[in-house]
Amino acid sequence: MLSLRYPMEYARTGCPIARRRHPDLGYYPGKRALRLYTCESCKRYLKTLDLREVGGQVCLPAERVLTLGMDAAALQAGYQASKA
Repeated sequence: MLSLRYPMEYARTGCPIARRRHPDLGYYPGKRALRLYTCESCKRYLKTLDLREVGGQVCLPAERVLTLGMDAAALQAGYQASKA
């Protein structure tokens, strides 16, 4: 998985923000290979792109704009954008 906010790899074994190995993670699939992960421990969210499902180059700035609806839904649910 690749974070859409920062070019970093994300392993689904824990929260990279709370630095907890097995926190209470929520998972919401999006269109294409997009995912939204939420952490009940730190109340942050992380948008990711599954690189296994994407062929070719990825333009992270464009993906961030195209997924603003995911941001709005997470913010409305009480989560904050990740800083990781």
